[in-house]
Order: sequence, then structure tokens, then C-alpha cells
Amino acid sequence: MAGAAEIGGQGMLGIARFNSDGSADTSFGAGGAVTTDFDSGADSARAVAIDPTGKIVAVGRSTGSGGAKFAAARYCS
Repeated sequence: MAGAAEIGGQGMLGIARFNSDGSADTSFGAGGAVTTDFDSGADSARAVAIDPTGKIVAVGRSTGSGGAKFAAARYCS
């Protein structure tokens, strides 16, 4: 799952990984979720995919001081 997370008033790109039974995969990030802060503005993921090496790739946008920008992050599984 991909989207946005707010931590301390700061909007961040957020992704979560789940097991096949629907429970959070606690071996991933903190309790199954990871956040990434690209800029001082609101960041959010719009899509997520698994690359050919099995890593998670999330894409979205970052809206910091320079306006909206494309954002991408690749996470180890």
C-alpha cells in the first residue's frame, strides 16, 4: 500500500507491506511501514511496484519550497 503519512505535522511518503494473510509484515520497516521525507512540504506516494530484483519502488510527489516535484524511492525488501 502506498500513500502519505504525517509525523509531527510533516507530510511524508508512506508505504506498508503486508503478509499474504493481510497482517502487517513486521519484518519491513517499523511494524510493516516505512516513511520517507523528501522536502519540507507534503510528500505522498501515488503508485508502488516491485522491480525485477524484488525491491519495492514507490513514486509520487513532493511539494516543498520549490513547488511540486516528482519523487521516487526504492526500498530493500
